[in-house]
Amino acid sequence: MIALTHYTVFGLEDEVEDRFGAWVKTEEAEAAVAERDILLSELVDPGFCWYDHNGCCQEHSLAEKPCPHERAKKLLGSEDE
Repeated sequence: MIALTHYTVFGLEDEVEDRFGAWVKTEEAEAAVAERDILLSELVDPGFCWYDHNGCCQEHSLAEKPCPHERAKKLLGSEDE
């Protein structure tokens, strides 16, 4: 297990506090994060997000900036810059 001062992943509450007050990841939490990463990598569109003058993602036809696909790629560490 890895000791961390803060650990939150999408509201995952399975952490336990060790005797020094730091948060540690449980095997269950690590498995949930790994499963999330696999699922996100399968769902995210590899296309490059580009935005019009209104801030809408033209690649995915979404009116959010940053686009959810761009946010997912950043979370996975796979965004091309």
